[in-house]
Amino acid sequence: SSPLWLRFNKNMATRIGRRRAGVALLFTAFTATAFINVSPNWNLQREDEAFQQGLWKAVALFNAACWGSSYVSSQAGIDALSTAGVEDAAVVFGACRFLLAALPMLPWILKSSCPESARGSALVGSLSAIAYAAVFASLSHGTTGAKAAFIMALQTIIVAFCSSLAAKRFQLGSMASAFLAICGVAFLELGEVDGASTAAPGDLLCMAAPLLMGLSWHLLGEHMRTFPQDATPAVAIQLACFALVFVGWSLFEQLMAHGVGGLGTWVQQVPTWLEVPNLLPALIFSAFLGNTVTFLLCNCAMRKLKAEEVSLLSASEPLWAALCASLMLHQSLAPSELVGGALVVVAIIAAEFWTDESKLDGVVKTLVPSHTKCS
Repeated sequence: SSPLWLRFNKNMATRIGRRRAGVALLFTAFTATAFINVSPNWNLQREDEAFQQGLWKAVALFNAACWGSSYVSSQAGIDALSTAGVEDAAVVFGACRFLLAALPMLPWILKSSCPESARGSALVGSLSAIAYAAVFASLSHGTTGAKAAFIMALQTIIVAFCSSLAAKRFQLGSMASAFLAICGVAFLELGEVDGASTAAPGDLLCMAAPLLMGLSWHLLGEHMRTFPQDATPAVAIQLACFALVFVGWSLFEQLMAHGVGGLGTWVQQVPTWLEVPNLLPALIFSAFLGNTVTFLLCNCAMRKLKAEEVSLLSASEPLWAALCASLMLHQSLAPSELVGGALVVVAIIAAEFWTDESKLDGVVKTLVPSHTKCS
């Protein structure tokens, strides 16, 4: 079975009232969540810092909305390629998407302040790209899209665990919020999916994704606090890593299927793929709002926020995907999806009140950017 953002409800007319009510409820809840995140804690000693953190949390929430919506646009692009008879449409779409996303950033790819910064950006980009590839590969080995989305959400626990190790103390608030978010994603993705508890060969492969993605979130946070001046070059390198992984994967598939001659054919077919009906709108949205713009905003947000905070907000992606699918594809929201959405919202709000000790002294000193000069 397919994940909620890939399911098209053919009986929309019979359930449109519940769909509209669900969209209104979730929109209201997320508006309240965004207001809480943006509203600063009006203490005279730290109101400016609190406002900046609230603003960047709102930006992170916007990123999650774009990433969730890009699931719908990506599926539309993959469907367009499949209809046109393109082999390995999902991998081809991924290659085109990340190539297009990386192109505008090429002027900054060699602009890192030092080799150490470039290596750090490449490590973060490689871990994230391999995590995405693991999810793609697991889908072709029996893992359902819904289960893959749930497994991917486990990255919030990995980030919270890494942060606890780095702080050398157990951060109960972060772990509890991450657990609530995962419960919400479980309701969103697995509530009405048949066979959700059935193991598949691809599940083990998919389990690598949250480990790699969680580690990349943690390393990105450390990297942006160490080299805050390199936010833009870091995005250029990260997207280049994504493009290399997916283009390399697509070329490898061509090589295995058609031999060396298939590599030349792949390159020649790229202009033809871009002419496929209904592909360009989905590709442009996925590449630019799903990657280029949001990666830039994410790296900037990481200079002010903790990795576990951004990771928790990104766990709302399935909810935004559900909202987008409901509005654009006329899908109804099931009761389990409403419960899941509420849990995700509660997790985000709870994270604002379950304050860690590191925040009690006003400004989080470890999050203040300090420009590191490379020797």
